[in-house]
Amino acid sequence: MRGLTLTHKPLNIARIIYAPNRRVYGFSFSVTDPDAAISSVSELMKSLDAKIVFMLLSPEMHGGEPASLVVISDFTDSKHDPVEVLERASELKGVEPSVVPIEPVFNGLVVEDRHFPLFMGPERVLILDETLLKGVIQGIRKRFGSAGEAILFYQGKESGRYYAELIPRLFGSALTADHPSLVRMVEAFLRTMGMGLVVIEKLDPAKGYVRITVGDSLECCVGKGSDEPYSHFLRGIFAGIFERVFGSEVEVKETMCIAKGDEVCEFQVIKRQSP
Repeated sequence: MRGLTLTHKPLNIARIIYAPNRRVYGFSFSVTDPDAAISSVSELMKSLDAKIVFMLLSPEMHGGEPASLVVISDFTDSKHDPVEVLERASELKGVEPSVVPIEPVFNGLVVEDRHFPLFMGPERVLILDETLLKGVIQGIRKRFGSAGEAILFYQGKESGRYYAELIPRLFGSALTADHPSLVRMVEAFLRTMGMGLVVIEKLDPAKGYVRITVGDSLECCVGKGSDEPYSHFLRGIFAGIFERVFGSEVEVKETMCIAKGDEVCEFQVIKRQSP
């Protein structure tokens, strides 16, 4: 399976740093020149003997909002005061002098919650962590049983249809079965969304068939110990996307699932033939 050979590693996107008994402080810069900003801010932190533990550059928004650079640094081993960053802001290249400090909630905890709402490209996003997702999925299944599984599938299918419209907007290219980059676009988008390590192992537009493996599916991770395939929401997402790709209804089956002990989840997408 191609997905198992890919090199991948986790990425922490949280703007929360918890370092007990450490002097951590955050700063938000408005950026005029990203390259110069990253270089000058890094040099400033180095001169203050402060270790950068988190840095995030948010590009300029389409609505005219300037780019932002969020930096959280550890001053524990420094003799300098974090306020010096504010005092020396006028020396920095590539940023506006009005730096916004991000004070610790308490010693060792910095939460960068100044930036809101959150976006992925042109779309506003919500970060749904594993605890909340587990509550949603398991809550629906426990309360509604098999009907709950159907609800998850059809909600996923509607999401997949929206994704099928969003992906072309993000990548600037139509989502059609004969597009040479269709596989990579779908894989990249769903991985970026955190759905799992999605790999389209086989795509046959002529037969209307797709085989997909998903490593570390978040949906199925919360259902480990199941006796049967657990994914209904992600299965629905694949249905919504590939119905758009094939221009016809599809059937999606989960033939392998990590929730029941398989190494990966595997999905078979089959185009339904017209009567």
